[in-house]
Amino acid sequence: MNRLVLFVDRWLTWLIAFAERQMKNAVFAVAAFWLLLAAVLRWVNVPLGKDPCGAQFALLRDIPALPHLQLGSYGMIGIAVFSLAMIATWFDRHAAVWGGIVLLVLALAAPLQIAFSNPDILRRLASEYDQRQKVHIFTQTFLPVNQGQEPGLWPSLVFDTLWNRAVTAWYFLTLGWYAFSLAAMIVFWKGVSLLRRGWRWPAVLACLLVLAGLSAVFLAKPYYASIQLNRAYLVQARGDAARATELYLATMRADRWYALGPELYEQIGEMDETRGVLDSPEYHLFKGQVFENGGVQPNAMSEYRLAARNGGDLAVVAHREAARVAAYYGLTLYNQQAYSAALAQWQQAYAEDPFQLQALFYAARAHFDVGQYRETIAVGEQFCRRASNTYAMADVYSDMGDAYSKLDDHAKARVCYQMSFKLDYIINLHGLGALAGN
Repeated sequence: MNRLVLFVDRWLTWLIAFAERQMKNAVFAVAAFWLLLAAVLRWVNVPLGKDPCGAQFALLRDIPALPHLQLGSYGMIGIAVFSLAMIATWFDRHAAVWGGIVLLVLALAAPLQIAFSNPDILRRLASEYDQRQKVHIFTQTFLPVNQGQEPGLWPSLVFDTLWNRAVTAWYFLTLGWYAFSLAAMIVFWKGVSLLRRGWRWPAVLACLLVLAGLSAVFLAKPYYASIQLNRAYLVQARGDAARATELYLATMRADRWYALGPELYEQIGEMDETRGVLDSPEYHLFKGQVFENGGVQPNAMSEYRLAARNGGDLAVVAHREAARVAAYYGLTLYNQQAYSAALAQWQQAYAEDPFQLQALFYAARAHFDVGQYRETIAVGEQFCRRASNTYAMADVYSDMGDAYSKLDDHAKARVCYQMSFKLDYIINLHGLGALAGN
């Protein structure tokens, strides 16, 4: 009898241990599911361009126009970290905790990268945010058979403080990032539960310290830049233009966010004007802003292009400003039914700034308006290769369908209209009417 009791006790002990081990594995299996899902889901909601998934969004690198698979992406690194942590957990129960911490570090690094480490990403997102609004307005105004989707974005984006930049960067993150963050928290908390009770709170504290340290690393230079910027404003207000210029340049060196925007260059250019320095790149950028505010777009574009002569970040900014004004000026000309002149502006805008996708969107319709149907198709295909916004793509497919109809290629026209309706089957009266024979 005693042997039977002993056997049952051992068997139950083994069964309980086996169940606990399987439960642990089940939790980690859930985390693995979310990590794999994060690798294929979109991470960044690019307003017009292609959205990168977790396996395409690279750690500490910019987002290319056409995202592609990268071994150094958040998704691939996350899967590798999780796999190593699971293997190491069989030998040391602390491994799951450290694996979870590394995954949480990666999750936090994504918005910090967009906001501070690679500010060109946030500049591009802000630009495409504005372009997307204008594309909707164009649809409602010049494609009246379509109602046009109401913009599903905030009414304005704010970048005046480090906190606002971080919040705006987080706003552009989408489902893939949330799936990754959830997996990281599951791995970490399950790892903590495997520790002895006395080690659990120290592990949580260590995680918080690591995340705080990571934030400090990303924020150190931008915070220093913000201090320099405030000093520059005060010095400029006192009339010391030379010292203010030095501080503005120091700000841009410390935080490239300012070097990739026109604001500080225009401040320097305004001071150059007061000092009689009328041929500096900063002065031309400032003068371009003056012409733009006065509604003289051709002169503004000329000044911006003069500002781009010396290269560097300022040239990048100047070309972007010239392209932005050219896209806007093209809309003014198009509204006056000067279709060829508008088309020339949009072609120039895209040539100066390949991320001016609104120019491609407008050009597809302008080519049709001037009877260049094959060009409509070519530009439309180019836009759809670069874009991910379904409503804008639906409009462009409708333009392509109209062009194929003019070329008497009704089979391809029907394919384009079907694609247009597939992308937008709610407010796309253009594509639906074409399919119905209207």
